[in-house]
Amino acid sequence: MKRERGRTRRWRMIAAVAVVAAVLATVSGCPDDSLFASLVHEDSENGLRTYAVTYDGNGATSGTVPETQTKTEGIDLVILGNTGDLTRMGDDFAGWNTSSDGSGTDYAGGAVYSDDTDLTLYAKWMPLYQIGD
Repeated sequence: MKRERGRTRRWRMIAAVAVVAAVLATVSGCPDDSLFASLVHEDSENGLRTYAVTYDGNGATSGTVPETQTKTEGIDLVILGNTGDLTRMGDDFAGWNTSSDGSGTDYAGGAVYSDDTDLTLYAKWMPLYQIGD
């Protein structure tokens, strides 16, 4: 039981470091997970599973999707925003969704992803103009 408590404390500390690293990366304008990469690599070697969080432009006409992020088992991941300035003719970028048609779960940049599973996020688009504008 004592060993389990130590593991729990270790995971809480790792999660806290991950959140701080994500905030620092966002504030500093760091384009990737480099502040957190060494911690993820170390834990992956210890048998923890990792999961891919990929981004899809979903018909974007310019810009680039964020690079695939690696989520480590049991550690929350901060979802990226529109870091590559995706655009689509006639539409505004409105965040990410788990379904290409927008019917899934919405995620905004800075949202926390906790599930231990691979995830594809599709750009969500909203028309710039409505009929009658």
